[in-house]
Amino acid sequence: MGTRLTALTRSRTALVASIAVVCVLAVVSAVALSALRTDADSVTCPGLPQRHSIAVGAVPGGATWSIGGDVRPNGGCSHWLFGINVVPFGVTPGSWRGAWDIPARGHLSNRFTISAQDEASKSTRAFSGIVGRRVKEIALQLKPDGRKVFIHPKLPEGKARRRFPWLQGFRYFVRFLPTSSPIRVAELINFKGDVISTERPFEGVFEGSG
Repeated sequence: MGTRLTALTRSRTALVASIAVVCVLAVVSAVALSALRTDADSVTCPGLPQRHSIAVGAVPGGATWSIGGDVRPNGGCSHWLFGINVVPFGVTPGSWRGAWDIPARGHLSNRFTISAQDEASKSTRAFSGIVGRRVKEIALQLKPDGRKVFIHPKLPEGKARRRFPWLQGFRYFVRFLPTSSPIRVAELINFKGDVISTERPFEGVFEGSG
């Protein structure tokens, strides 16, 4: 009887050990598969990444503002991540980035409206960003007195648009304003003179549809 119990105990111990081994192998396999998936997301696509300096200009006080763009794979080669880097004060503080999914070799949707930021430094205020290509003019209403300011965004340079199709879907702008005059509302106006969108900031950020 004692011999049978000992044998049964050994069998159960072997079974438990086997189950433990199977569980460990399953976990290792899952981790390995997860690592493979992560590597698969970090794909390399022909011709990517691409970068281009879109515009530079003078900041009141002597610095230089800049806007640059880039594209890189976005989970695969059929979609790209289009990014805009804006340095409105010529230094890292106050700089910002926006990024959007676009089709490979494509550009922002025609539905895109605005991505912009209104931020003040000690000496000046900068309203900077991009709007959809159909936006001809931005009408700003400033605080505290409701004063109106009009901005005419620009297309990236024609040669660059032909070389990089992802530069075709937007217009850019950088406008300096009085430090004491934050933006209350921004109206986006098309080439027919119609207001296609009215945007209000959230903590200085304007993010419309896209």
